[in-house]
Amino acid sequence: MINLKEEPSQVASFIESHGYSLKVLLDTDGEAAKKYHVLGIPVSYLIDVEGRVVSRFSGFVDWGSLKIRSTVDELIKEQHENT
Repeated sequence: MINLKEEPSQVASFIESHGYSLKVLLDTDGEAAKKYHVLGIPVSYLIDVEGRVVSRFSGFVDWGSLKIRSTVDELIKEQHENT
């Protein structure tokens, strides 16, 4: 996760209150957002093992949906075929 332009204390409070255990990178100056052409949030990216963006989703993503799971499975299959 990357947080865009919020105070570290706000981010820490949110993560703690929701019981998340993942790391959150802070994009305090918006540079990561500029690099990845973020026009609105939330936005999610799937990045391959070589650091390339292979898929982009704008808005809420139901990561358990059949469509998303199929997309992720296909990308994993392609990665295994190419290694």
